[in-house]
Amino acid sequence: MDIMWQSMSRFGGFLGNLVYRGSRHFTARPMEVQNKLLLELMEKNKDTEYGKLHSFADVHNFDDFQRLVPISEFEDYDPYIERMLKGEQNLITYKNIHRYVMTSGSSGKPKLIPLCGKAIWNFQCMGFCASLGSTANYYKSLGRKLPAQRSFLALEVSKKDLGNGMSASYMSALPFLILKPLARFFATSPEDLLYPEKP
Repeated sequence: MDIMWQSMSRFGGFLGNLVYRGSRHFTARPMEVQNKLLLELMEKNKDTEYGKLHSFADVHNFDDFQRLVPISEFEDYDPYIERMLKGEQNLITYKNIHRYVMTSGSSGKPKLIPLCGKAIWNFQCMGFCASLGSTANYYKSLGRKLPAQRSFLALEVSKKDLGNGMSASYMSALPFLILKPLARFFATSPEDLLYPEKP
């Protein structure tokens, strides 16, 4: 068990360090990175229904984007998401959707947000590994290795069946749903607490 704790800490620290280096790289040149990302998103999504509606193909800089794409809020995307839940694709993104996350509903009714595989991976790294990477770097600055550790997690990791072969969960639960088989190696919380069975 000790070896598994150490392996989990080291692997989490390794991934977290990659996240840390990536954020240092991107924040060193924020405008260049943002410009490049905007143009990539416009190019890749120009043939979606939303991209055609707002002329993504004609966006070549921030000024074009501000002129052609209106300020929006979640309600503007809700009809698209409803259609996506029924199986339609290429509406607001060219990517395949792998799952949905739910908001808490603190600013109205709970909302479903679609996630592609890359978004899930990014959140997994940021939500779980970034803190380990920061801690590993701190220990490294002291000339020490990140110690093997487990912690008590007081959250309920559950998901809701959407009836279309997909499920939704809260964003904070997403890393722990994916890591369920490994939870006993990084959490002291009983599995029944973290993953309650729903009737």
